[in-house]
Amino acid sequence: MTFLKSFLTFCFLVTTLVACSKTKEPSAAVGFCPVGAIPTAQCQHAVAGHKLTLFSSSPAMPEETAIDLYVELPASWLITRSQLSGESMYMGTIPVVWEHLSEGRWLAKIRLGACTDPNMVWRLSFNIDTEQGPATTSVHFPVAAHP
Repeated sequence: MTFLKSFLTFCFLVTTLVACSKTKEPSAAVGFCPVGAIPTAQCQHAVAGHKLTLFSSSPAMPEETAIDLYVELPASWLITRSQLSGESMYMGTIPVVWEHLSEGRWLAKIRLGACTDPNMVWRLSFNIDTEQGPATTSVHFPVAAHP
């Protein structure tokens, strides 16, 4: 019985360490503009010849904190799928559900998980229906450790 407990404890520890293991080096990060701010190049991303603009209720993107994300797209575009995944460390894949607020404006409520990487970078991926057909894009951003 002691061996079984030791073995299960060992398996749990190994699983926990593997879940936060390093993957490839992250690509260049894109920031988020504060909600209500005038968009800058830092929070705009080119998709199919148009701009996708990202806003956040917490632009530093702190871990373990409720965050409202807003995306502005051309009015005729539709977000069909979106997900968060770890770029600098494996953190699994988290579906992101976007609520259509108004013409071209979308809202998602997220919470980023904490991990051991002090320079954690996340990837936010989008599948979007545009006038030209389906488009995919990803933005990469660092998180701020929880204060």
